[in-house]
Amino acid sequence: MKLRDGSQGSLLADVILEHDPRSLEDYRIGPVAAQKLQGRHWKTYQHFNQGASGQCVMHAIAHERASAPVVCKVSKSQIIEGHRWAQKIDEYPNDGPQFGTSLLACCKFVKAKGWAKAYHWCKNADDVLYSVAYRGPVVAVVDWPGETGLHCVCCTLIAPKSGKIEGPNSWGSESWFKFSFDQFRRIFRQGVIFSGRKC
Repeated sequence: MKLRDGSQGSLLADVILEHDPRSLEDYRIGPVAAQKLQGRHWKTYQHFNQGASGQCVMHAIAHERASAPVVCKVSKSQIIEGHRWAQKIDEYPNDGPQFGTSLLACCKFVKAKGWAKAYHWCKNADDVLYSVAYRGPVVAVVDWPGETGLHCVCCTLIAPKSGKIEGPNSWGSESWFKFSFDQFRRIFRQGVIFSGRKC
């Protein structure tokens, strides 16, 4: 199927990589000061299914909002509202709710709604690993294995002993992803952690 950016792929893996030139410099998450990577699980209290839509970014953000340390009640209508809002400001024409949008546009929605004071970009996969270990869940865009296209997930669990990063996935009501650290480093494309989260 032809996606919004003109490429061919699956609607289930339809994320647009959109960059603000300031993102990785002015809004990058700061490094964790020389600490050993520790295991952490930020429990998620609601699970969301995107169905056949390309709304994975807002579903990943919904998982982030429904996870510790600040757990918020999230509705399906909030996910749809955020997706439509983001599509209006991303770099591609609004082709309908079945298509994807960008993580940057959805982050702007989160900030506009007052759900977070700021969002900070992870420059690489190791920024994600340390952020999950010491700060909170990370919303990440990955080049999904076996799919043509990008998919967005919420990283909530890190297990250094087994070398795994995990979290809820939006492909089904109980879907869960698990990647080895090495695999995650290969497929990582973008990541964001929110600060000053509010319900």
